[in-house]
Amino acid sequence: MKSQTIKADDAKAQLEPMKTTAIAESYYHKLVDMYKKDKGKTCGKVRVQYTTEYDYSLFRDLMDQAKRSRVKSFHIASIDSVDDDVIRFSFSIDLNKKNKNEIDINDQTGIFKLNFSDGTFMYFAKWVTGDGKSRMVDSIFATEDSVWAKLIQLINKEAKKRKKPPVGQVYKNEKGVYMPRKKLKETPVVHESVKFVKEDIDMFFGNLDLFTRWGMPGTRKVMLVGPPGTGKSSLTIRIANQYMKEKNVTFFTDIGSLATHLNLCAKYNVSTICVLEDAESSLQRPESNLLNFLDGIDQPVNSKGAYIIMTTNYPQKIEKRILQRPGRVDQIFAFGNLKGEYVMKCAEIYLKDYFFGKDKIVEGTKKEIEDTLRDMFDADNKGITGTRIKQFSEDIVKYAVSKKKKTVTLDEVRAVFSQTTELLKTVYEMAQEQGLLEGESVGFDWDSSAPKSVEFDEDDLA
Repeated sequence: MKSQTIKADDAKAQLEPMKTTAIAESYYHKLVDMYKKDKGKTCGKVRVQYTTEYDYSLFRDLMDQAKRSRVKSFHIASIDSVDDDVIRFSFSIDLNKKNKNEIDINDQTGIFKLNFSDGTFMYFAKWVTGDGKSRMVDSIFATEDSVWAKLIQLINKEAKKRKKPPVGQVYKNEKGVYMPRKKLKETPVVHESVKFVKEDIDMFFGNLDLFTRWGMPGTRKVMLVGPPGTGKSSLTIRIANQYMKEKNVTFFTDIGSLATHLNLCAKYNVSTICVLEDAESSLQRPESNLLNFLDGIDQPVNSKGAYIIMTTNYPQKIEKRILQRPGRVDQIFAFGNLKGEYVMKCAEIYLKDYFFGKDKIVEGTKKEIEDTLRDMFDADNKGITGTRIKQFSEDIVKYAVSKKKKTVTLDEVRAVFSQTTELLKTVYEMAQEQGLLEGESVGFDWDSSAPKSVEFDEDDLA
């Protein structure tokens, strides 16, 4: 017999499958024994699957979705670690997008118990195999056939949600899953930029051939910019309610999920309106792939159109390369303070009953009251936000109730407004001192002569 020389690397490669099989067999017996011990005399045949198909994060996401939706059907109730004395390895650690003090992981090693809502359960184990580029997380799962059937149905059901974007409701997208939002209550939106946004949406969807020629992806990206309380979010809610029956309308908090959504809409030929709230969070430090996404590179063509609305209170946080490069944001709509007639229209909505209507508590003629409000709200100069007017309507009622007064004078109206304004200013200054506010500036100094919308052209590239 001829002798055969085996290199060290080749020997290691041959031993690796044997090592992996030995680990799997060890976990096989351990999981089956644990399952039978927990189930007792009622235990049926335990089915064991050796697979890499299910990540730990999949089970965690299914559990979190069930908690948020408060579902009553079969779902994952909890995930328990049953080997706390063993050192575990975690993979793809990242900050939680909602709570920056918490982390998310994609997968981890160890032995775990999945507890389901109907009292059934499953054991699974995960461990690391391979080395270098071939390193991976292997896993083995053990439970009875009836539980396997319910779990596979649950996973398949959720997988469908991750595919074709739905139409008919307003959705929020979390990690690729479309979750219907509760009915969005509309609030009055009084701002001169509202009509420009609505006209732009109608223009886009009415002329899609112009946005899909020459291989263009059929998307339009606009940004609503302005201080808090000027109607940006209220407008997106109104748009969502108006179009949800005919288009997919989805709200996002991260641009990665938005990019995946656009690809799916193009694949399934679904018309969509997307809202990326607090866009500065995604656009502060853009990498090349994000810039390519905004440029439309590698985006498939959606012949039905994708209209993307981004909102921000802090435009100064957004990377300049995004705002100054034509096409990355097609149009900016300024939502500054209400001025002139729009101040009085908003005042009429929120102050009508107590200042002018049947429940009037403010003394004075209609003209005297209107002149006072116009002056107090600085309607002909810097103006005021709609949210501040709404808040004032509550402040004046609280004042009358606290003083046990059936009517208040216009001097008292001015005093209440001045007092609450100073209070808000003090709170803001305290927040700044304590570092609770981020960014260079929260306020917006809008020039009344500035255009209501800004559209880039070739000269902006200079």
